[in-house]
Amino acid sequence: VLNCNFEIPEYLRTVAEKAGIQIHTVPFGKYESREEFRWAITQHKFNAIEHVLTLMNEEDCMLLLDSDTVCTKKLDELFSEAASSLVLYPTAHSYSQEKRAEIRFNYRTMYHVDNDNLVHYGGEFFAGNKNQMQKLLNACSQVIQRARETENLKPWDDEHVLSIAAEQFL
Repeated sequence: VLNCNFEIPEYLRTVAEKAGIQIHTVPFGKYESREEFRWAITQHKFNAIEHVLTLMNEEDCMLLLDSDTVCTKKLDELFSEAASSLVLYPTAHSYSQEKRAEIRFNYRTMYHVDNDNLVHYGGEFFAGNKNQMQKLLNACSQVIQRARETENLKPWDDEHVLSIAAEQFL
């Protein structure tokens, strides 16, 4: 399933259908940060998760893969792992790396507690079964709500939300 927040031209829709790819139009908005910055559109993936959860059976797995991510090997092992555990991508950024520092700042501002070892999870891909992805979406929803209620945050995106949700709720 390919989720888009816009209509796909018919010639591309035909190519996708020939490859067995279903295209779904999913409106953008419910989970947006309501800020204007470079990566604000990344919040669309939470709308996509919510939509795909409605299509899944209990035994299904979901892989969210950014459109600019290139896969060079089979994904079989990733799906095998996702059948029984949530798979997140730790970026291994250093403690002082700018994005990780912003995530730590936002976490401290939102929850009034510091965590020097807060892991920066990338949004390039993550996977899990239906139950795990529902728990992740619930946790991310709580973080998004808290962020909307908190003043003076650094611009926040999907990686902020994922990292803080994993720390706070999973």
